[in-house]
Amino acid sequence: MSVIHVGHIKTEVLNRFGDLVDLMDVSTAAPEQKEMTRLTRSLAAFVLSELGGLDDVGAAQGVTDGTGDNGIDAVYFDAAEKNCFLVQTKWISSGNGSIEVGDIHKFVQGVRDLLNNDLSKFNAKMQVHGQKVFAALSDSAARFTLVLAYTGEQSLSEAAERPLNDFLSEMNSPTEVMALRTLNQAALHTIVASGATADAVNLEIMLHDWGMVKEPYLAYYGHVAVSDIATWGTYGSRLTTKNLRQFRGLTDVNESIANTLGTSPENFWYFNNGITILCQSLRKKPLGGSNNDTGTFECEGASVVNGAQTVGTIVDVSRSKSQAIQLARVLVRLVSLENCPAGFAEEITRAANTQNRIERRDFAALDPNQKRIRTELYLENQRNTYIKRENSRPRPMQAAL
Repeated sequence: MSVIHVGHIKTEVLNRFGDLVDLMDVSTAAPEQKEMTRLTRSLAAFVLSELGGLDDVGAAQGVTDGTGDNGIDAVYFDAAEKNCFLVQTKWISSGNGSIEVGDIHKFVQGVRDLLNNDLSKFNAKMQVHGQKVFAALSDSAARFTLVLAYTGEQSLSEAAERPLNDFLSEMNSPTEVMALRTLNQAALHTIVASGATADAVNLEIMLHDWGMVKEPYLAYYGHVAVSDIATWGTYGSRLTTKNLRQFRGLTDVNESIANTLGTSPENFWYFNNGITILCQSLRKKPLGGSNNDTGTFECEGASVVNGAQTVGTIVDVSRSKSQAIQLARVLVRLVSLENCPAGFAEEITRAANTQNRIERRDFAALDPNQKRIRTELYLENQRNTYIKRENSRPRPMQAAL
């Protein structure tokens, strides 16, 4: 079956990127070498597009594979999410094997050189992205996602994982700034299959302490066990295709979500904004009757339109901290679209994802020292200071009479 899966991946990446990736440096190479290069670079562009949310042209421009790539086959800095993707790919036609230890060491060294802003060790393709890479290195809020993608079935060997784990431990001390995503054949095929099939996602969701809104459109709300949501990872991006953004990996917000799940899962309901799911059809099962302690709801054509980062982080954390999340719950809204007017789903999506940006300075309003200073200034000088951004500006002080 592995060769069949590789064939599916091959068809997808070549259809999308085969004519977009740059092959000028191998224009005179043998046909077999040229085709292998096309596959490797198309896979790198595919990974950038799927993980970074880039269009196909932009993803192809992020490919740096070639002589002097220093182990990094693609790069992209998402300035909005402050996440820098560094990618290494390996095309394995047989479908057997994984990335070799030597390639891992080369990749780690390349990332290290990039973090040291030593672009002299990279080819001209990387030089094009020099300013964006420097922007990532200069931003204290930036995070880095290392991505290994290959078409082999096997997991990375222990010998290959060791230098990666050592490097991550080094980079993430004392604070976490780097994460690793490994996409083997199975993971790549799942992404391809999710995009190729427009099959609706049907969920069966158990709401605790649920409530109901009847008018003007049917909706239910309640809290859901995070361990239940962790199982949604099997649907891949199909569950969030109607969201404005797919899961963005290691960002400040997602890191905070993961930290709460790992350290104080019992507080997750209080700290998280929740998840909104639109359903083409929504029905409550008879089990439990009208008792609102628990209710099981059948959601046909379900799509997460707000909370994709929450869902993605839950799935990510559940892989390593499955026990911790057993205590966590999250608020979930289920909205039926059965009797809604045309375009209502888009309006909900837009409204649920549109809000004023919260900047770091806004959190000064929560700082007790800022409140104390404000009180002291007022008592001493009868003068207000403002520690929140507001619509109205403070009036200028009038001259003393």
